[in-house]
Amino acid sequence: MKLQNISVSQAYASETNPRGNDFNGPALDDLVASVKEKGVLVPIIVRPNKKDDKLYEVVAGNRRFTAAQKAGLEEIPARVEEMSDEEAKEVQIIENLQREDVHPIEEGTAYRNLIENSKYDVKTIAARVGKSEQYVRYRLFLTNLTEKAAQAYRNGKFNDGYAVEIAKLSPDNQNQTVTKLTNSHEYNPIRTLKELKEYIKEKFYDVLSFQPWLKNEEANKAIGPCKFCPPNNPTLFGDVKEGACTSTKCWEYKMQKYIDFIVNSSEPRMTKVASHYGVSAELQKQKVLTNGQYEEVKKNGHCKFTRDAIIVDGEGMGKIIQICTTKSCKKHHPCETNYEPTPEEKEMRKVERAKELAKAKKKKAKEDKQILDALEKVNYPIKTNEIDIILDLLLCRSYVDEILKNICQRHGWDPVVEVQKSYMDSNKERNVRNWEKTARQKYVEMTDNEKMKLIFEIMLQNVWDEPRKKAIKALTK
Repeated sequence: MKLQNISVSQAYASETNPRGNDFNGPALDDLVASVKEKGVLVPIIVRPNKKDDKLYEVVAGNRRFTAAQKAGLEEIPARVEEMSDEEAKEVQIIENLQREDVHPIEEGTAYRNLIENSKYDVKTIAARVGKSEQYVRYRLFLTNLTEKAAQAYRNGKFNDGYAVEIAKLSPDNQNQTVTKLTNSHEYNPIRTLKELKEYIKEKFYDVLSFQPWLKNEEANKAIGPCKFCPPNNPTLFGDVKEGACTSTKCWEYKMQKYIDFIVNSSEPRMTKVASHYGVSAELQKQKVLTNGQYEEVKKNGHCKFTRDAIIVDGEGMGKIIQICTTKSCKKHHPCETNYEPTPEEKEMRKVERAKELAKAKKKKAKEDKQILDALEKVNYPIKTNEIDIILDLLLCRSYVDEILKNICQRHGWDPVVEVQKSYMDSNKERNVRNWEKTARQKYVEMTDNEKMKLIFEIMLQNVWDEPRKKAIKALTK
């Protein structure tokens, strides 16, 4: 390595520069003016051309080199080093990371290139750039963002913390989350990083965490690796368990494969059941039993008719349970057989009922405390966020849709129309008017005064004629 002045005409820009070689704009104009006045103060890094030792490839410092050309300098200070193509690329990446304006995604891409193209790992990169391993790993996460998520991040729609959490998701789940974050009419917006984590956990991971095939070696082998999840690379994604689904699409695919494997490999063939009433036409063809057509056998409640079944639709999908479908069974279908339970069974039911009551009492006490603690925070005059809470509670009521239909039609609000699959035939679709979503989209644009009017309108619409007339009369005095 030696420091010397080289002729500007003997140097040329590198084709592997991470930033490219198209430097224009006010920032470059300012640099050109500075170079004209003071010259190039920081030497560029060059290496001799392999075919012509009179020429030099600019490995690092392309902006300074371009400014020197535009300023009309004949010579430029340079650090001349012999280096291989791999070493030159490594220097370019490290040099590029020293910029103040480097975007986190660009930074993560540079770290990934170092890992994939050289001897670096997370630990050595962290030591080289003076950052923590966690910092480097988080930047690596960002390279997993979809185009939609990356664009929203670059446009300032969310910050670094949000971007890291989103990058851990599969592409389809990323785009779904970004849509929610960037939708200005979202009726239940995400306001904090904590709320984002809770949304992701509830929306994706609570369901996806149940992966029974991971505990069945034969099933896991038959199903194969994830097809839709981001690569479970421990170097880049240290907190993602190997083989774990991080995509709803992947989970559904593997769950169906698991169910098929269990049913086809069982002898006798395992019964398919749904955990709710009614199934699609497709599942009806598969003779799936619905709730009411079988009785789940609890622990220590087996009878001679008990057999294994697997839930293929509804809550608990993929779970293997024991069922009884024999109507003549006195134990599980007593109403159809006039069965009189034994003293032991009566005592067992009494104990189970006592446990259920104790559990319900404990749950109610906890809920009562939570409500009273929350009410301690409520004071007059009411705050904007408290108005939003009241409205949200009113709109969450199970029978509110018909009420909102009347209100929306009264004000001439165009309904939000959604396309849904037919419940009885999944191959057919139908248009459904979502009055709740219509009202929610309207109320996010309302003033506090308009929101209070909507609260009164929902409550007035919710009562019988006489109380409504009385309330309207009192309000109009």
